[in-house]
Amino acid sequence: LPHPPLMAVAAMQLAVEEALTRWGSPSATEDFELICKAWPGLLDQDLEADVKPRLAQLAFLERAGALSAEACWKLVVEQPRSIGNYAVQAPWQQDGLVAVNKPFDMRIDLPKGEDRRWDEELTVSDWFSSQFPGEKVRFCHQLDHATSGVLLMASNKAAGRIGSQLFEKRLAGKSYLALVLGHPPWGPDGTHLTYRIA
Repeated sequence: LPHPPLMAVAAMQLAVEEALTRWGSPSATEDFELICKAWPGLLDQDLEADVKPRLAQLAFLERAGALSAEACWKLVVEQPRSIGNYAVQAPWQQDGLVAVNKPFDMRIDLPKGEDRRWDEELTVSDWFSSQFPGEKVRFCHQLDHATSGVLLMASNKAAGRIGSQLFEKRLAGKSYLALVLGHPPWGPDGTHLTYRIA
């Protein structure tokens, strides 16, 4: 596989190390090396579209008191994928229907009267507007902001009606996979939860 250009690696390292230093890392350079060893894919991320918005999101959570500086630092070092994959990807579109891979911790739109929580915050609606200028986004179903996954939307009324009916008539469905830290006390074959957990 081709390696990212050295300038891109240096810019990525600088951005991540500056954030780690702000959050109290005693050795941001060593931490960056640990992060890259744990997740070599970090260097393939887009600095502007993926990493900087995630770092800004963590900074917002720190300012809001939801996470301490130390928690931000530990999260990035222990779970480096938490600072990537912010850009919306569209793996499929046809006849006005668009399926996107909605990143975790991204709202689908801004509720009326609500502002962005941090300057770099983007929504799925923002992505849609950039891809389909002048079209109104029509969500065929919903995903919570914390949830990542496939989100179906439409660029016109007819497609929106068809997409929504797929879910209403249960011709399309949703299934969830939970990722957990640690080792749940389940048997070797895992387990299936068939009841509501929220």
